[in-house]
Amino acid sequence: MIIIDTSGSVHGQALQLIKVAVKSLLDTLGENDFVNIAHFSKEAQFVSCFNDTFVQANYRNKKILTKAVENLTAQDMANFKVGFEFAFLQFEKFRNMSKQNGVGAQCNEVIMLLTDGGTDNAKEVFEKYNWSKNKTVRVFTYAVGPTANPTSAIRWMACGNRGFFSQIPAMGAIRSKVQHYIGVLARPLALNHSEYIKWAGVYQDSHGLGMMTTVTLPVYNRTAGANNQTILGVMGVDITTDDMLKKIRRHQLGPTGYAFAINRNGYVVFHPNLKIPKDWNKDPPNVDFLEVEVENEDKELLRRRMIDGETSTVKIRTFVVSPEGNHVWIENRTYSFTPINETSFSLCVTVPTDLKSYMQPLGITEIEGKSLLRSNLSAMLVAPWDYYNGYTQEINITMTTDDLINVLDNSDYKFDTHLMQLLYWDANITKKMELYWNDVDKINSFKFVSFTFLFLITI
Repeated sequence: MIIIDTSGSVHGQALQLIKVAVKSLLDTLGENDFVNIAHFSKEAQFVSCFNDTFVQANYRNKKILTKAVENLTAQDMANFKVGFEFAFLQFEKFRNMSKQNGVGAQCNEVIMLLTDGGTDNAKEVFEKYNWSKNKTVRVFTYAVGPTANPTSAIRWMACGNRGFFSQIPAMGAIRSKVQHYIGVLARPLALNHSEYIKWAGVYQDSHGLGMMTTVTLPVYNRTAGANNQTILGVMGVDITTDDMLKKIRRHQLGPTGYAFAINRNGYVVFHPNLKIPKDWNKDPPNVDFLEVEVENEDKELLRRRMIDGETSTVKIRTFVVSPEGNHVWIENRTYSFTPINETSFSLCVTVPTDLKSYMQPLGITEIEGKSLLRSNLSAMLVAPWDYYNGYTQEINITMTTDDLINVLDNSDYKFDTHLMQLLYWDANITKKMELYWNDVDKINSFKFVSFTFLFLITI
């Protein structure tokens, strides 16, 4: 919970610094965090339309909160008791709701105060709402602005409630100062030597690698001694969604079969209907699974079960949209899903229910296969599969058999034997296709050509 002092003394540069600091604080929060913002002077109230609740700190909600903070103005006198009591009451409401609905992870509860200073320490409020409950809520305070207002009371609030006090005198100090709370919240993890592996939501790489996620692990100070309470940093590895998709044998799923993955918040990790913007965007898309599928009650239940980490197979009758988005039809489909070990993701593979077998090509030698590819099929397009590592990422690729013939003859690439067998099999089946259509063309050139019109109505 972020509370902002908007009394008359907070004006000009101090107010502008607070607005930027709030945005910086929101940037440190992710989709697993819940937040709201209130402002106070004589009275306290929420800054936005998010009333009486905490909202998920996703891109859309943070944008709404940031825009609302921009409209704040300073007036009246500050009453810190009113501001903190308002914040503590929101936590009580949330706890009661969580117990009734069985939701919430019961993690860190934090109040962040941004002010230009003051002399009131609101001790009575802390005694009533926090100290009597073993100080379950941490309080972090920020004295913002270059003025020499008293800060001892603000510092006492943080120290008396397991928090941290920071001063932000200028714009350049905002980013480093607002992040001090992270080290404090990480102390229990450091003391317990917890291996807290975290998978980030998908985001667009700034260097053109497409959508990716990052897996991170904290690095703690484990030097023996009393000061062994700190987190030194975070190490991480980036993984593109294309790398994940390479593990899926997509060519075995048929023309309308596909795989997708979502995280524990129901947001899409990869999905064929996920539209990736052409221009780089630093913010994660936060696209819900139900936004890329034709929604129905069965899909909502599927989403819930995947979030809960279940493993199962279900059959759903649903609308299906063609890959190019021009056609829609109703189809019975099978959805098989399971969590991906040691991640926060769940994977699902879906195919039509009538897809019960997979065609296995007969053995064709490499020499026979090359001969088939060369036999009047040089202009034949091939499926965009990775016949060898990096094939679909080649810059000058034309997606024809010419590409593969050149590589087969002039490189040491390790080819996917199974995919090449499928390609050889296709080439063998279609080798007489050109002759057939040439014969048909000759016959039709001596006949009157009639036309049959087929009207297709889609609902």
